[in-house]
Amino acid sequence: MKKSTNFSAEKGRRLKIFATIFAAIFALIALATGLALKNYGGGGRTDLAQTTAASTAPTDTSKYWTDEAAWSAAGKDFNNYTLSGSGSQGDPYLIQNEWDLAYLSWTIYTNNPIEASHFSSNYYYYSGIYFKQTADLDLSAYYWQPIGISRLRDGTSASRAFSGCYDGGSRTVSGVFTPAGEGDGYSFQGLFGYVYGRSSTNLATISNVGVIDSFVQGGIRVGGVVGTATDSAVTNCYNTGSVSGLSGDIGGVIGFAFSGTVVENCYNTGFVIGWGNNVSGVVGQAYSSGCTITNCYNTGSVDGSGTAGGVAGYIGRNNTIKNCYNTGSVESSGSYVGGIVGDRYNGSIANCYNTGSVSGNNYVGGIVGGSSNSSIGAINCYNTGPVDGRLRVGGVVGSGSATNCYNTGSVRGSGIVGGVVGSGNTSNTYYGGNCTLDVGIGSGSGSAVKIDEPAEEWAKNKEWYSANAINSNGSFVWNPDNPWDFENVWEFVSKDESYITNNGYPMLQGLGNSQVIYWTDEAVWSAAGKDFNNYTLSGSGGQDDPYLIQNEWDLAYLSWTIYTDNPILASHVSSTDYYYFGIYFKQTADLDLSAYYWQPIGIQYLRDGTSADRYFSGCYDGGGLTVSGVFTPAGIGNGCNYQGLFGYVEGQSSTSKATISNVGVIDSFVQGDFFVGGVVGGAIDSAVTNCYNTGSVSGSEYVGGVIGYASGSTVTNCYNTGSVNASSSYVGGVVGYGSATNCYNTGSVSGSNNVGGVVGVGSATNCYNTGSVNGLHYVGGVAGRAYSSSTVTNCYNTGSVSGEEYVGGIVGSASGSSAVTNCGFEGVINGSSGVGTIVGDIIDSSSVVSNCYAVAESDSEISLVGSNSGSGTIENIVGIITSGGTSKKVYTGSDFSGFAWLNFDSSPVPKGLSWAGQFQEPPAEYAGNSNWILTKMQSEGWSAI
Repeated sequence: MKKSTNFSAEKGRRLKIFATIFAAIFALIALATGLALKNYGGGGRTDLAQTTAASTAPTDTSKYWTDEAAWSAAGKDFNNYTLSGSGSQGDPYLIQNEWDLAYLSWTIYTNNPIEASHFSSNYYYYSGIYFKQTADLDLSAYYWQPIGISRLRDGTSASRAFSGCYDGGSRTVSGVFTPAGEGDGYSFQGLFGYVYGRSSTNLATISNVGVIDSFVQGGIRVGGVVGTATDSAVTNCYNTGSVSGLSGDIGGVIGFAFSGTVVENCYNTGFVIGWGNNVSGVVGQAYSSGCTITNCYNTGSVDGSGTAGGVAGYIGRNNTIKNCYNTGSVESSGSYVGGIVGDRYNGSIANCYNTGSVSGNNYVGGIVGGSSNSSIGAINCYNTGPVDGRLRVGGVVGSGSATNCYNTGSVRGSGIVGGVVGSGNTSNTYYGGNCTLDVGIGSGSGSAVKIDEPAEEWAKNKEWYSANAINSNGSFVWNPDNPWDFENVWEFVSKDESYITNNGYPMLQGLGNSQVIYWTDEAVWSAAGKDFNNYTLSGSGGQDDPYLIQNEWDLAYLSWTIYTDNPILASHVSSTDYYYFGIYFKQTADLDLSAYYWQPIGIQYLRDGTSADRYFSGCYDGGGLTVSGVFTPAGIGNGCNYQGLFGYVEGQSSTSKATISNVGVIDSFVQGDFFVGGVVGGAIDSAVTNCYNTGSVSGSEYVGGVIGYASGSTVTNCYNTGSVNASSSYVGGVVGYGSATNCYNTGSVSGSNNVGGVVGVGSATNCYNTGSVNGLHYVGGVAGRAYSSSTVTNCYNTGSVSGEEYVGGIVGSASGSSAVTNCGFEGVINGSSGVGTIVGDIIDSSSVVSNCYAVAESDSEISLVGSNSGSGTIENIVGIITSGGTSKKVYTGSDFSGFAWLNFDSSPVPKGLSWAGQFQEPPAEYAGNSNWILTKMQSEGWSAI
């Protein structure tokens, strides 16, 4: 059960004292915010001056919007009032002005529904009825009567809940003022007071509305947007004003969430203060079962006297908080205080972080203060803010469990204090940074590792870190016999020698070390004074008058239009989800996107994994300019697929291609799961030309330095110099899967299967690689695997190649009528089986390897072709293989008319292969000999094989 606070016999005296202090506090707030408050309390407001730009001073402080004296004085008659619309989903009732909203509130408060059918005997008003706000509203003229009540203002019981569907239309409501007081008449305060769905499958909904420049106050269950909600969904809502309560359950967005309520994509930036338990920036208390709080955050200060948290004060059984963060300070004079959650029964907190300061009495934690039940705790969470308390204080959890968590903030306490957990159990956790404690767990069991300031190489090589990282006291950071999971849980983010995030400490995948917010988030562009709902680009989108991308906001807006299904013009999207086909864009300046995470242009999934096929099908010309700071969060699942500057690009057909051209991605770190590329994650029926990437790229499968997946597409005149890493298959320096022409790679490439210096799987023409290539199976210096009529022609590799099976200096394996022709390799190669300096294995008889050469070093005896399991054609290939200090000169075939001699100390190479002007003419003694190369090879002791 939820714990209760037992007040002493002096409760009444203490409340009076607190009320006096409370008034003084808010007098100070008033000076800071432009609110002059006099006669603070339940008797009405006098001399209330709202001086913010969005609101004006009330003309009559004694009235509510719902009072007859107010609406009749304005010439309104709520007894005979109408709203535009019919209330259906396709034709909602429209809230076009303040009186419309006041009328909605009045219909519930006075038990006068718009229609008798809009009210049930169980006190549910407007179940299945839809409302849509169409303008920004200012309610500062009078006190606000919340929509939906549990009591009349005199305290009389009157349970009348709003049960409908309210869409704020991404508009704001300002000047929401409610009177202070502790009695029942002052409870359930907010823009909406009491919201109650008919059932867990028939939710009431409040969405897309922001409460700004407001001061919501009351007794119990007070929230900036909603006072209390049951079987409801509150999504895409926010509060920036002050929220206060003289009792418990006080939240910046929702005061009290009960039984199956969903809170998603909501945030608070305002100051929240409360007396009693359960005070928080987002939800005061999430009680009973089935409540979820997802993708929410708080940046405002939270001040309480009992249980308090940055995102939730308390969560009950089987409730969850996921993908949330807090950066505001959380302070309480009481116990159970946390950066994310103050107290929890047995709910879970996952993928959350806190950077704000946290202070309280007992049970204080950077993420969770305390737990009534320690079976489930903080999972994949971290804290970097200072934590200060008395008894049972932890950097992550004061009392409870922590799994896959870390803390780098300072921790102070007088008893049972830990760098990770004060009292409880841990697994896969660490602490370090500003945390000077020598103990990770104050009382309990598990693993909490203290990490000294990391050596520079720690953040650059997770394998080295896992196996060799040792603290200054000689202890291993990780147990080399049981290393942590760096594939699915932990990550290191380092894009080059000069860039290491999180000060070199490992991070949790998908969280990063900064706020997980995107350029396309409304909170970002609205804070910058932008309005993507009313944004314009210069130009008309024609080929001769393209839309101009002149700054970062222009590019973010383009991404936003696809992600949110809001094209610039309705005609710019077809019924098959092709966005901007035939529309042209032109970049006119170098852009820096490092301020926020980047939402790729074109998607197949929303960030939560929901399917949403919306492809970029237009023509983007980068103007020969660059885009830097392209950062995407790591993770697994559909929400992390199709990552890059562009995510999913698809043309209308093989003859009507989308195009991406003339753009370079630099100083970036693009990561994800499937279909990840520095410039494009995945493309179908598209053309990518004159593009390059110099940053790091990592993912699971279909990963490429320029493009991860290219089906029916051309990739021409592109290059990559950054590192490319994948945990699985289809990995290429330029293209993970597809074909490349006139492309090259100089960065390191690593993966599991189908790993190639230029192309993981597919074709390459006139391409080369100089970077190292590492994998397990099907590893090639140019292409990991050539199959299904692929061709690798006029290509060479000088980078080292290593793997286990089917490893080739040029191609790992060839199959399905593929051809490897006119190619060369000079470098080091290593493998276990099926290792060839030119091709690792030829799998079928229809494939051909011809006119190729190799000058290779290896630690063991290898061949030009590692194995020819399919009896394919091998002709006219030559090589010098150095094994154990002994050189072998070998060749196959007898027609070397297509070769020229590079120099007389090396191998003959195909004519025209990359070294124009460096070939030597035949010596005079071979003049007139049309097959002079073969003759010279034989005279120098080359062996036919």
